[in-house]
Amino acid sequence: VSIEDGIPIEHSGSWTACVSYNTEAATGAVRLILSKEEGGFGKHIHALAEARDAKGRTALGLASKESLEVIHEYLLFCGRYKLQSGPPEHHT
Repeated sequence: VSIEDGIPIEHSGSWTACVSYNTEAATGAVRLILSKEEGGFGKHIHALAEARDAKGRTALGLASKESLEVIHEYLLFCGRYKLQSGPPEHHT
């Protein structure tokens, strides 16, 4: 994705390959790419999670356990909860 506006760009499978590797180096690279201080792509985590490889598989689906933990730090509220947009499900 573009750092400026988050629009998907051709990545030749580099992002999906990186998140799928089960190595400390790949996990560190994912952390750096998403980090506000380094890569700054964390603000586009939803687009990055849905980036597809040549076979149409999402980065989120391909991610190794370690990379998935890093991605969830940015993707999920408190690293654990998926927030839904729209009206609340329940009012009291």
